[in-house]
Amino acid sequence: KPEPPRFGGGGTVFGGFDAEWEYEKKGRNRLLAVSFCVVGPTGARYNKVILLAGDDAEERPALSDALAELLEEAHDDEVFDEWPREVVLCAHFARADITVFRDFKRFRHQLQAVNGTLVTTSTPIEMSLPLKDDQVERIKHRYCYVVGDQFDPRLLSVRIVDSARLAPPGASLAKLGGWLEIEKLSLPLGYRKSEMRRLLRENPTAFREYALRDAEIAVMYVLWVLWFCHRHLGLKGLSATASGLSVRLVQACMRRDGVHPDVALNFEKTRHWRWNEQTGRPTSKTKHVPTRIRGWFERFFADCYLGGRNECYWFGPTPLAGADFRLYDHDLAACYVVSLAGIMCLDYDRIEITRDVDRFMGHVAGYAEVEFQFPRDTRHPALPVVVEKYGLWYPLSGVALATAPEIELAVLMGAEVKIKFGVVIPWKDRAAVFAESKKRLQRSRNARAASAREDDDEALSDQFGPADGVQFPPESHGNVGYHPFEPTAISTRTERLKYGRKTLPHEFMKLVGNGVYGKTGQGFKGKRSLDMEDLRYAAIKPSGISDPAIAALVSGFARAVLSEILWKLPPDALVVSATTDGLLVDVEKLDLTGVMCQRFQALVDRIAPGTGMTELKHLIGQAVAGKTRLQLTGLAVDGHEPVVAKGGIKVLLDSADGDEEMERELLRPENQNAFMLDLFANRQPGQVITRPSLMSLSEMMFNDWDLQTVRPEVRLNMEFDFKRRPVNPHMVRIESLGVEHLAFSTVPWKTAAEGELTRMLFDRWRRGEQDKDGNWVQPAHCLKTMEDWNSWQEYYGLYAGNLRRRQAYEARQDAALNAASNSDHETAGDNAALRGVTGQVYATSKTGVLGVAIRTFLTAYGKRVWGLHGADLSQSKLAAWLTEAGYAVTTSAIKNASRSALHEFVSPATAEVLTFLDVVKQRFPSLETERFLARD
Repeated sequence: KPEPPRFGGGGTVFGGFDAEWEYEKKGRNRLLAVSFCVVGPTGARYNKVILLAGDDAEERPALSDALAELLEEAHDDEVFDEWPREVVLCAHFARADITVFRDFKRFRHQLQAVNGTLVTTSTPIEMSLPLKDDQVERIKHRYCYVVGDQFDPRLLSVRIVDSARLAPPGASLAKLGGWLEIEKLSLPLGYRKSEMRRLLRENPTAFREYALRDAEIAVMYVLWVLWFCHRHLGLKGLSATASGLSVRLVQACMRRDGVHPDVALNFEKTRHWRWNEQTGRPTSKTKHVPTRIRGWFERFFADCYLGGRNECYWFGPTPLAGADFRLYDHDLAACYVVSLAGIMCLDYDRIEITRDVDRFMGHVAGYAEVEFQFPRDTRHPALPVVVEKYGLWYPLSGVALATAPEIELAVLMGAEVKIKFGVVIPWKDRAAVFAESKKRLQRSRNARAASAREDDDEALSDQFGPADGVQFPPESHGNVGYHPFEPTAISTRTERLKYGRKTLPHEFMKLVGNGVYGKTGQGFKGKRSLDMEDLRYAAIKPSGISDPAIAALVSGFARAVLSEILWKLPPDALVVSATTDGLLVDVEKLDLTGVMCQRFQALVDRIAPGTGMTELKHLIGQAVAGKTRLQLTGLAVDGHEPVVAKGGIKVLLDSADGDEEMERELLRPENQNAFMLDLFANRQPGQVITRPSLMSLSEMMFNDWDLQTVRPEVRLNMEFDFKRRPVNPHMVRIESLGVEHLAFSTVPWKTAAEGELTRMLFDRWRRGEQDKDGNWVQPAHCLKTMEDWNSWQEYYGLYAGNLRRRQAYEARQDAALNAASNSDHETAGDNAALRGVTGQVYATSKTGVLGVAIRTFLTAYGKRVWGLHGADLSQSKLAAWLTEAGYAVTTSAIKNASRSALHEFVSPATAEVLTFLDVVKQRFPSLETERFLARD
């Protein structure tokens, strides 16, 4: 058989690309130009801008055509010496640019959707360039003596890389350009981003320079990443994302220590055979899977893998306790990097199932469903309860999925903890890890991989070893096991400390280090991405270092450390919020003497000796808190950036038409804070805001649309989330605005169910209620004043009372059922005891909570109870007297009420209810009015 044609014999050529367009109509942009910047191996560059005369879809350039012309022109310009076998195309947010090409649908199935963009991962696009025969012969003649006669220059591998997915979060092209000393160009004065066609028409030179600079920054940043990873991390080749680099770095660091990643992380390879009809013989495929016992327990560990501790402890502006009052935003330094370093290899072969609380004490890998009860005066309980739709809540009692550090801390805090189901995984013996790794690494060295690819655990097998100057094996520090993530933590932390804060290497190493934790938990929470081959959503698969037991233990330890700091705060400390690995509090020096903090500090000492476990991120004079992740600055401190946690709300830029200078000015922290503070202080019930966002990938693919910004209207929500129970409401002044706003502190709920009901009721009160005809039965509200608070309490008091009465009713039913089941002679009377009202009462849209109080009074009057034994008015006279007093009541209403069940403590203590009770108390002095009012 003839030998199949081969790809080009040259190396890899890098190029940046960028598209410029104007909005034309929904789903369709007028494409103006596509620009390319090719960088050769010597640094020589070739720039090309393809301008479009019209906007017919067929007039758009095909990527294959554009690359054929681009490579030939760059080759003639001597940018590279050998015709490439591969081109790496780089764009900043590639989804916006790769989809503009006419032939996108032809190669779309070879792309992968990753974090909202489109790239190639392990397999490149195989593209055929439309070169003419004379071009092919000319190129082949030049290189055939090097690569052979079967070389076909038409065949090209194309990799798509997104510089945004290799950059620190939120880093724009302008930021990357500043780091690289390649300034991102601004549009000429008088032009806006929404007027690119006018710029092209009136100033084509400026248009070309602007378009090319974006492509240049994208490719130069990717080349910087490639150089930095090779030079400083020992990683060859690129990954689609920074977290992919994190995986490779973890595996490489283990190999440097002489540890095989599969041994450390409990993976194995299984071979599966199938019959290949084309070759007529069996072929095998090797799968990389968890070991059997690990696989059996993964579902439970995945359930134990929870998020961070995120709570808001104060609502509204914080009070000022003097001119020197300060709030300190403390942060656990490299929290997840450090926490990962504490993990040792897990020995699934010796896994234990236990209900012994003592087995969860100390540094162990333990996971359990627990039933718990904290002391009543606990300010910040430490065991999380998952509340559907609302995340993790921390009540005083309940049932939680927890890890060993959290269980140990809860016991130290005086909680009663009962293990309902528990699993402990012993640490794998250190000597066994190295012995087994030695065998596997030797086998790997016999089959060296050609290149290092993301998640390829064999590709780096022979690149690292004792010859690199790393201690082999590393020092044990007295540990019984091996810490598989510690080498990476030390590597990234040490590399970060070489550079100044906010520099590119510092931020990049922080990105790579922080990406490891997310990869350990990838593939276990049901997240999905769009499969570009068949345009269906598929579950995201685990990475090469994924293990839910590791991810769960790391997140649990981080929550335990933060919870211990909260527990150790002075009783009078003002705590505003806690967010995953930090807290905003009026205490400058935290108490870090607890067991969890000492364990954390010991890890810090190993990773970055001489550094502390916390760092100060912000210093402000007053905070204005709304809910979890919504904290603003009411009074700034000179020389310090404000706290601006926007709670998912996007700052609306006045320059929606694309004034870049104004956008950059508006995005300054102090301007964002001012915008958010004004929005919070002046929000209105039912307010709707515009939330600009990019069109989703699925919208683009299913509708064949270009990428556009959509601006849906959403209801503004800056209200408290009720993860904790509000107490002590009062008005406090927002210093920078000079206006007062409602504020309150909080305490934990007794149970998560109690808080969940309150949240449901509050959402209903906040949004309002409409009937089927669209008429407002209950208006929308927001919490800004004491009047708003009283209105909410009216609404809440009635329904919360209903819950308590319903629970009491069900408890009586259960007691009666138990009594009946224990009786040998069930009677009709026993059955009758099971029947009865639930105790729930409702306010109608007409009479509201006042109607509840009136109906309760009429029932008590009809039964002559609650101090009304000597009441002397007939039903008709009572109706006439109440009507004359301003409370219209009919005789039939009094008759019906007398036949109703009487429930005490059902009426919220609103002004109108108290006024009514005063009126009837004057007429009936012996009336026990306290029986009407709902208890807190």
